This record gives sequence, C-alpha cells and structure tokens, in this order.
Amino acid sequence: MSESPGDLENIKPGMVGPHSPSSKSLLSLLGDSEDKEELKANADKLCLHASRFMQEKNLDAASNIYTKILKADQDNIKALHGLAILNHKRGMFDVARCLYVRSLAIQPNMYRTLYNLARLEHECNAYEAAAKYYGKALELGCDREIRCNSLAYLGLLHQSVWEDLARAKELYQQSLALDAQHVRTLDHFSALLVLQGCPEEAKEQHNLVMQLQPNHGESWCAYANSLFSGELMFSTSPSLPKAEKGFGKRTWFQKLRQRWKRSNTDEEPVQYRQSAEFNGFPSKREEDSEHLGMDRSMHGL
Repeated sequence: MSESPGDLENIKPGMVGPHSPSSKSLLSLLGDSEDKEELKANADKLCLHASRFMQEKNLDAASNIYTKILKADQDNIKALHGLAILNHKRGMFDVARCLYVRSLAIQPNMYRTLYNLARLEHECNAYEAAAKYYGKALELGCDREIRCNSLAYLGLLHQSVWEDLARAKELYQQSLALDAQHVRTLDHFSALLVLQGCPEEAKEQHNLVMQLQPNHGESWCAYANSLFSGELMFSTSPSLPKAEKGFGKRTWFQKLRQRWKRSNTDEEPVQYRQSAEFNGFPSKREEDSEHLGMDRSMHGL
C-alpha cells in the first residue's frame, strides 16, 4: 500500500466511514488488504486510534481495528487488552475474560490487566477470583491509582461478602495512607462506618467524598447502599434530604429509591435489598449495570 505510517497521524476520532474522505488512509489499511506485515508495523498507531474511538464511544470502529490487528498478529498485547476492555464495557464478560486471560498468558505481570480482570470477576460475583486478581495486582508493585483502587475494592469484598470489618478497615487505611483523598476508598469506608454504628462520622466522611467528586451520585455509591432501608434512607429525617440533593436529578440514588418502592409493594423489600444488585456487585445483565451506574473505568496499557 502507498500510505506511510505518518498518514495515520491525521485521522480524527469519529471519522471512520465509507463516505469519510479524511479517513481514507485508515480505511485502506483496515480494508480488504491482507498485508499482515504492514498491519503489524502500524499496530501501535492503530491501537491509539482505536482507544480514541473508545473514548468517543464509537465501539464498533474500535472493535474493527482491534480485530483486524489480531488477524495479522494474534498475540498483539495492546489489541488483546483493548478488545478485552471494549467487550467488558459492553457487558460481554465471557469474551472479555478470555481476552484478559490470553493477554496474561503472554505477559503475566501486567497489573492493569490483572486489575481489570479482578473488576470483571467482581461484577460477575466471582468473589474469590476477584480477590485473587486484586491481590496479584497489588503484589506486582502497581502504580498508586491501581493500588488504591485494588485496596478499596478488596476491602469492599471483606466488608460486604465475608463480613470481616476489621480486615476491610485495615485495607482502607492502607489505601488512604497512599492517598488521603481517594474517593472510592472514602466512600467504601463511609459505608463501613455505618455498619459499625457511627452514622455521623460516616456522613461527615461522605460529605468529603461529595466535595472531592460532585458528580459522585451518578455512580454506584457504597455509602448510600449502606443506608438502604425503608426507615433509615427514606424517612423524613432532616439529614436525608441534604444527602439526596447531592446525588442530583434522576441519579443512582433516586433510581434505587424507585426500585425499593416497587419491591416494597411486593411486600418483599428485605429480600430485594439483599440481592447482589445492592451489594456493589451488579448482575450480569448489562442493563442492570448501566442502571446502577456501576464503575467500569478499566485501565489501558
């Protein structure tokens, strides 16, 4: 082909399509050509474009790029990892798991891949597997962000699944020693304080969460989840309207309230509250994950 690698630098995200002249170089490279050597030579640049497409939620375009690369080089780590994240975001957990595992078979010490796989298993309620992969990521000397996230979610497992509050607190303290303003850890720790009978301290700590991340209410919140009972969360207590206001319009908190009301009309609110969906581990259905605003911020290479 006539295109040089430099031509790819001019491709803009969102411009892929049969009638997009600006995407000519990229389309020709990703078209019917079977020149595997040229695809391999340009794989890094193509993966960069794919990641940009993913940022713009153009997942089909990103998938096409990763798939084309893997047809030329089935062991390309960046393409394997990127395609794994893409399928993870789509809720295609079995496909994503296979791609993460394949990546780790080639390069076992990729802590970002281990963390992403841990998050996937966490979502699928495979708690032991999730804990194993969080632990492996921590053992590899990962960066501060991955370490704090892993400690926060590992603490949540001990807190919500194994009911080992002392171990959960220890893990949260390790995370906060690295970053005293780590939002996910502070949120999980706030939920722990509620369980320990310290609601005022929990509320104060969660106020800090809202200051650090004003849009926090748009995602799943361990603290709000810990308050989830008909009397406590939705009473006319003066403190609750302020807490709810911080979660914004039609956010996870309000959707949760609606679902509680529906479950309450069925006279089974307690059983519904204790389902996996309200323990920070959404069901395998993609629509439930989106409904709860579950955290799917996977990490690229």
